[in-house]
Amino acid sequence: MNRPAAISYKDRRRTYSQAEKAAVVAEALAPGATVRELSRRLGIAESLICNWRLVKRKAAE
Repeated sequence: MNRPAAISYKDRRRTYSQAEKAAVVAEALAPGATVRELSRRLGIAESLICNWRLVKRKAAE
């Protein structure tokens, strides 16, 4: 019986450039935007978008 090769965590992990993160955060901070809708549309976890927003806010302090 052939078993599929195991996919490691690192193989599934997506990395985002600083420019991509900034674009997502800008969109998330736009009036009327919701993290939930943005998350569903882009396929990015809500918690990740929230973390990026938090990092941006702390950097602005």
